[in-house]
Amino acid sequence: MRACATAAVLAAVIGLAGCDHYERPLDSEYQLQSIDGRDDFALCAKRDGGCDVLVEGAVLAWAREGDLSVAIRLPYDLRGPTPGAYDRPQMLEYYVIKRTGTGHGHDVLGPYTEAQFREEAKRLSLPEPLAPPF
Repeated sequence: MRACATAAVLAAVIGLAGCDHYERPLDSEYQLQSIDGRDDFALCAKRDGGCDVLVEGAVLAWAREGDLSVAIRLPYDLRGPTPGAYDRPQMLEYYVIKRTGTGHGHDVLGPYTEAQFREEAKRLSLPEPLAPPF
């Protein structure tokens, strides 16, 4: 089931190729945003007309429950997603985002491997990451 969901997300990301700029609200506080017109999407916290990047480009899945969010992304560096990572789900990176206080602060923990993330998910009762609504 997880492989099917990951494949569907990858198809959605690939299907958006060619967009110059893209912003997609996920909820009232978070959105996906293209980086420099490229085809990878960062997870951002909306803030006063702007967006604070929490997890840089190539985010594939996200979920939120209360003050905790989780995100999955392809391995990423300044050149973009790691070549071949679309074909190797074991390379996915998992992040936990904790909203701090009443302001715009966030602690971003990760990247975790899938096994490490599953341990954190049990410990913190994290939501299951889902494909963003592209």
